[in-house]
Amino acid sequence: MWADMLVSLREVYLPAMIFSIILDYQLAIYFLYLYGKHRKEKIGLNKFLLAFSNLFRIGATSYLFLVIGSFYVHDSYLAELFIRIGVSLLQGGILVVLLILLSKPFLTLINSRVVKIVSVLSGISIVYLLLLYVKPIGLFPSMLIGLIGGVYFLYFQTKLVKLTSGTVHSRLLITLIGEVIFLIGMFLGS
Repeated sequence: MWADMLVSLREVYLPAMIFSIILDYQLAIYFLYLYGKHRKEKIGLNKFLLAFSNLFRIGATSYLFLVIGSFYVHDSYLAELFIRIGVSLLQGGILVVLLILLSKPFLTLINSRVVKIVSVLSGISIVYLLLLYVKPIGLFPSMLIGLIGGVYFLYFQTKLVKLTSGTVHSRLLITLIGEVIFLIGMFLGS
């Protein structure tokens, strides 16, 4: 019964997963293109484009590992390894974004102490997942730290959306909504 349910869930989930991953890679390339295009203008928010590019690229790769580990690998050790790598990549993506937030243009908009603490915890979490993983403790601490980092980044984005206007405001708002939808899908699906 469970095997049949897993197969039917996989059949429904696979097209949505592929679509989401392709879309995320396209967004990563688009944001990287915009970053390169406006790089010489020395606009403070330009680093935000780089942060988004990294987040979407690393997030899509993480999502790929999580789905493969959850649905397609039948060896329990290998499946756990794929999931640990996926969560580590997601932590790494959040860490990269938080480190970009520590750059000069954003220091007035963030609480740098909180960002530094969450960044250190994210780094420790990555080391734990890849090198020091303890099965009874599991993924919970890493997922909690990732959730805290992700929520802080979403908080920063909402703050940034409130401070902007016009085209920048609408694009940031659309990106924020897209991220929330992606995160909901990622947590429900994997």
